[in-house]
Amino acid sequence: MANFRNAQSVSQADEKLGYHAKLRAGMGGLYDLTVHEMGHTFNQSNPVGLTGAQFQKQEESRADSFLKEIRGF
Repeated sequence: MANFRNAQSVSQADEKLGYHAKLRAGMGGLYDLTVHEMGHTFNQSNPVGLTGAQFQKQEESRADSFLKEIRGF
């Protein structure tokens, strides 16, 4: 995520962590990252009965879904 010169595809390791939205390059990527992080503040996952990894996967997936909804794709 640190390199915004090129569009950032989702690696297999990132998919295992719950990420599924491709970040755009340049300022669009900074916008995407900001919206993704904002997504963590809304409708947080319920951690009851989940391991840390399961909770993280749900949180990242939910934040990426929020990003794709706001971005429109």
